[in-house]
Amino acid sequence: MATGILRFVAFCLSEGVSALRSHNTMAFWHPGDNSPQQEADAARATDRNLKLCRKKELSDSDLRIRATPAGGDPPQQLLGGAERRASALWETLFHAWSGKKVLLAGDSLMDQLFQVAVCAASLLGGAVELSNVVRFDWVPNATVPGGKQVNISDVRWGDVMSEASRNQNTQAIVFRASIHMGNQSITLDYFRHYALTSRCQICTTRQEEASCGACSIETSLVTPIDTLLSWAKKYDQLTSTSGTT
Repeated sequence: MATGILRFVAFCLSEGVSALRSHNTMAFWHPGDNSPQQEADAARATDRNLKLCRKKELSDSDLRIRATPAGGDPPQQLLGGAERRASALWETLFHAWSGKKVLLAGDSLMDQLFQVAVCAASLLGGAVELSNVVRFDWVPNATVPGGKQVNISDVRWGDVMSEASRNQNTQAIVFRASIHMGNQSITLDYFRHYALTSRCQICTTRQEEASCGACSIETSLVTPIDTLLSWAKKYDQLTSTSGTT
């Protein structure tokens, strides 16, 4: 996960935030007063469970953004402004999201955005709490296609299986990151689904397509369009991929 990727993702997300009114950034707390190299070494030695950070993909440059103030003069040890730019982009985004409920909905692309955003918040010194929210299931053998909502908030993080093979009758799963950075708080949710449908879980014949409307050939994590739209009303902002049909 190179700093260039962190910067690119932050920039893309920032461009989509309508609440962003200025380019002024807010300085967040950064742990430690050590040099950037010492911070990187310490992080590699002690932070074995960075929130959704794929530690094997993190470079020293990525880890140093946690020691880089967004405002003021940068430490002399930094050789260039990559870390400052990455830090400033993420802090601008988190400042714009502050106090809001944000929903990322879609397949692996949104999954990666969710993971990178949570990782960046953690690297910047934020406190991140990960939890499960809800699962939407298909009702098997129902006369009229439909679904049910299952509360999974009491299930320990990591115990909800999100793989397609484990979710043949699942419409979608919602995961949550509660992020706190100084006096800023953000609720960032990920609505995991692979495809959208009008009514039916799957269409395998032209006759089924004719009666079901927009339909999918996916076998798992297929979400009715109305389910996604209804759930999205709970949020201040939605970023979504359309899924496949």
